[in-house]
Amino acid sequence: MKKKTLSLIMTAVLGLTVLTGCGGDSLDITQQSDNTDSASQEEETDAGAPAANTAVDGEGYEVNFAYIVSNTMADQDKVNQALSDLAKEELNMTVNVIALTYVDALNQIPLMLASGSGLDIFPSWSNTVGSFIDSGYVEDLAPYHDQMVNTMEWMSVNDLECCMVQGVQWGVPQNKERASCEAIFMRKDILDELGITVKGNETWEEVTNIFAQVHEAYPDMVVLGGASYEAPADMGDVAFMCDTLGNELGVLADNGAEAVVVNQFETEDWREAVEVTRQWYEAGYLSKDMATSQDSGETMIAGGNTFAFANNWKPDSLNEKKSTTGYELVDVMISEPMTATQFVGGSAYAVASIAEDPEKAVLFLDWLVGSAEANDLLNWGIEGEHWIVDEDGNAVYPEGVDGASCGYHNGWGFIMPNQFAGHLWEGTDTDLYDQYQDYKNNAAKSVAYGFNFDSTNVVNEVIACQAVLDQYIAPICTGSVEPETAIAEMNEALYNAGPQTIIDEKQAQLDAWLTEH
Repeated sequence: MKKKTLSLIMTAVLGLTVLTGCGGDSLDITQQSDNTDSASQEEETDAGAPAANTAVDGEGYEVNFAYIVSNTMADQDKVNQALSDLAKEELNMTVNVIALTYVDALNQIPLMLASGSGLDIFPSWSNTVGSFIDSGYVEDLAPYHDQMVNTMEWMSVNDLECCMVQGVQWGVPQNKERASCEAIFMRKDILDELGITVKGNETWEEVTNIFAQVHEAYPDMVVLGGASYEAPADMGDVAFMCDTLGNELGVLADNGAEAVVVNQFETEDWREAVEVTRQWYEAGYLSKDMATSQDSGETMIAGGNTFAFANNWKPDSLNEKKSTTGYELVDVMISEPMTATQFVGGSAYAVASIAEDPEKAVLFLDWLVGSAEANDLLNWGIEGEHWIVDEDGNAVYPEGVDGASCGYHNGWGFIMPNQFAGHLWEGTDTDLYDQYQDYKNNAAKSVAYGFNFDSTNVVNEVIACQAVLDQYIAPICTGSVEPETAIAEMNEALYNAGPQTIIDEKQAQLDAWLTEH
């Protein structure tokens, strides 16, 4: 049986317009400067890039800053106040912090932008930001480059240009790994108790056997948990075994090995993942409400009654997941690393055009990119209360505090403005960011790496197909329905909505791009 992904990617909705800048005539992201994704900057100074003198005059400015948290935390208000106090001291700005889970961000940020007030900085994604550009919600950052001292120090020009849509630089990408693959993370304590040895490259059948043993020993435990978008065969998961070319309606299968655009919902890999998930659902390994659940797998593990969850893997994932769940975990790799355009410019922090003073909002974002203290606050919490620096210079829990009792521990460095500026967590390799670069360099590269699809000509088809997916995808991918009939019904509804038009448009644009590259 093939070992293919049942991965998690932070993309759950389709945009109306997708990237048109990165990898085009003006950019080749395979020729990035040496500082892209590397640890070379971190080695230059423990504090990261030098902070610019960006303090504002007069009465200052209140910035409305939204960011992603892994879960709801007891000391969120304390951290919010600490960030505001820091910004007041260094920028003469106060901060209204808007902490959102990923699902809440998807739902609430469009509403906040449409309301016309109350938002300066917000996280966004390349496959949805096009609609924000069309609506005039996003500030073009290109004219501000001369003022963005920290950003220009930490990011290459190619990094920034990968956040280009319709000629607008819509955001500053997070510093993180630029490739991805998938793993299932399992609690080591339970594996040890049951005498189960994990090789790390188990097949679907072998994973199923592990789940069966755990379920027998702990019949009331959720064996594989997570939110609906974390379901093993969810459309976002499949992005790790195919290049989605901007959205999941027409993809390059097998990690983008060939430049042939296909309907992923007719591929063998996706159907196999659905069928395995259905087996697990019927065996009682998945929670019956997974199709509607919004609790992440990491949150469920931390709660103590879940054994495993599927998630993106990268160097140091085990340490990262331990810090967020409180458990030592074992990873089972179920896909190969790949890199595609979306892993460079897929997500970023944007400046809202509705900001009272966009220029000051840009200065705040630039400060976030360069501030070690701000990134540590957002990731680890308040130093001395939620974490301390150990003798090796790493962040650790204070004595008497652990993952279960700590009032704040985000542990999602990949979603921070710039995790590279802050402290590494204990147990992390000191050369982690060099490992990230090697991870990208050694990953399978899609033949469309650098290509971005412009969906302007197929907007109506994208909207119609998304409506179909909204109806079918969650129950199918969580094993809640019999797959053969449901998949047939979904594909019939999709083809009535026009995915072939999208596939043909993608193929034509890709063929033209390949001719020029």
